[in-house]
Amino acid sequence: MKRFKKIISVTLAALMSVTAVTFSVDAAQQKLYGDINADGVISIVDATELQKLLVDSRELTFDEAKMADVNESQNIDIADATAIQKYLSDLDGAGKTGQPYVTEEQIEKIDQMRQEVFKIVNEERTSRGLSELTYNYELEKCTDIRAEEIIELFDHTRPNGYKWYTVLSEQGVRYFTAGENIASGYPTAESVMDGWMNSDGHRANILSPDFHQFACGIAISNGRYYWVQLFI
Repeated sequence: MKRFKKIISVTLAALMSVTAVTFSVDAAQQKLYGDINADGVISIVDATELQKLLVDSRELTFDEAKMADVNESQNIDIADATAIQKYLSDLDGAGKTGQPYVTEEQIEKIDQMRQEVFKIVNEERTSRGLSELTYNYELEKCTDIRAEEIIELFDHTRPNGYKWYTVLSEQGVRYFTAGENIASGYPTAESVMDGWMNSDGHRANILSPDFHQFACGIAISNGRYYWVQLFI
């Protein structure tokens, strides 16, 4: 059995140069190395997930480590994250929906904006006497998938023809009731929240007493921001 070592004493911004990378498949389990979120394709979501794994203090499961060891060096380190990003940039806008290469600075900005959206959502709720939502990082995986999908098809129906909420069960998220808000073209958290709050249906999701957990996803394509809120 392979032994994996997770190396985290690196700065994520200091990416290594990789001349070539081959993404291989585990024939026994039919899993694609580098497909961190196990959705069957390598995309910017996988690069983001791998970067989160690098700074996460928890131990990786064997399957997680196996898929995260992109260059099969038996170490989980910044070279693996770089390999995914190099693969995406070499395809000149790779990923499931043709999303262009996203820089470290953009990833950091996306994380800041999603947290700002979360803050504003709770401000809107508490100002009306409603309870605050808690942020669900498992649900965030679903929002990241949906943010990529609405680049291809801006709709609550997914590009595969399924309803938006099927992403929840696919990612193992349990829920009693759920809601989704989507938007595109807004450049800031404040502007997209203003747009949602000025729309009856979107505002109803944000202020619903039936929801208790929340996550926000953001994707960038050709300089345009695509936004997703999921509520459970």
